Amino acid sequence: VFEDEPVTPVFQELLLRDEDFPANYSNFAHPQDYEITDEPIPAQHVYHEFRGRHSRLHLRCSIKLSDDEFLSASFVLDTGAPKVYLCDHLLHILTARGICERDPDLGVSFITIFGRKYRFERTPEGHHPANI
Repeated sequence: VFEDEPVTPVFQELLLRDEDFPANYSNFAHPQDYEITDEPIPAQHVYHEFRGRHSRLHLRCSIKLSDDEFLSASFVLDTGAPKVYLCDHLLHILTARGICERDPDLGVSFITIFGRKYRFERTPEGHHPANI
């Protein structure tokens, strides 16, 4: 269902690159992202600066899948983003667990975070596979 979500185009100069992420990240993710555990990880805010040219703020946190299952994921915090963007890997996991929902009346997809509904789209190709 969610694989058909529109993909927003991105200007070339705004593309995320490996240098936007800490050195221990691989493929735009922390080495222990997407692991399911029985306890949530403590939320981690990671400030990353690349040679004084630019900086990024990342959030690494747990997503509650059930009462005793939590999935860790990293997000680039971008205050200019109009909605939440989920990479295909995370989108697949959350869809399989019923975390992603679709409002048939409004025709939008959403996830619920702390009791509030947030619209989301697949991560734009130029930023893939980051979560934003």
